[in-house]
Amino acid sequence: MAFGIGRSEDFGAAFRRLILEDIAAARAGLRDPRLAREEAIHAARRRLKRIRTILRVLRPVLGSRYASYRSEVRSLARSLAIHRDADVLRATATDLRAGADPEQRQFIEKAIGSLNESLRSGRKRATVAPVLLALSELEADAEDLPRPRRGMRLYRQAVFRVYRRGRRAMRRAARTGDATDFHRWRKHAKDLWHLLEIAKRRLPKKLARYAGRLDTLAEILGLDHDYWITAEHMRTVAGDAASRERVQQLVEARRRRLQRDALRRGRKLYRLRPRAFGRIIRLR
Repeated sequence: MAFGIGRSEDFGAAFRRLILEDIAAARAGLRDPRLAREEAIHAARRRLKRIRTILRVLRPVLGSRYASYRSEVRSLARSLAIHRDADVLRATATDLRAGADPEQRQFIEKAIGSLNESLRSGRKRATVAPVLLALSELEADAEDLPRPRRGMRLYRQAVFRVYRRGRRAMRRAARTGDATDFHRWRKHAKDLWHLLEIAKRRLPKKLARYAGRLDTLAEILGLDHDYWITAEHMRTVAGDAASRERVQQLVEARRRRLQRDALRRGRKLYRLRPRAFGRIIRLR
């Protein structure tokens, strides 16, 4: 069955099935010798984020067990992030170099060199064996997940909560301009996108278009975060202070453009009040 809740499938049973399928697919990808490690890790992280979203749907029926499940998934995601962060930093720095002047480019080249060294060193030590073991443990725990009878209701409540949190996070980010607040907004936007993707065969078609625009928003916010962590890394690179400051200014200019674009899109996507948005979530 393709990913998502089937047209006639019970929602409560589907949640557990989707989690187990994502765990199995993440493990298979990490074991597949035909896949580049970066590709397998990226796919596994994406599946773990989806699992985390589904667990949030189930939170009302999991009770005290929710914290344990959440901790397992978070630990796995962090262990995979170690493998990928240097790749993201290097790609962002390389992109930044394209718009730099000669003085800035020289400093960025130095930063990329340090990232390449970090990447080579990290890959020598890296192994996914502990991740595979942790995925097996997560799978065993997921076998005991409940199959709530009111799964459709839980889903609608989760959409309402995530939309409301995203709307609040957008307003806070617009007010503070803080990188942490923009990143938090991105997490809520991505959660909402996952929820809409999960039930896309049971939702009105207009929400498919909405989900596509939401995914674009999350990508823009993700790029903003990538630039921020790249700038933080560049603060640690030895070199001329004036060059470092000019590169930081270049990063900030890129981030301001991304944030303006994100806020413009976000105000359209979150224009409805949460209850009004909840009313358009009509499940078939």
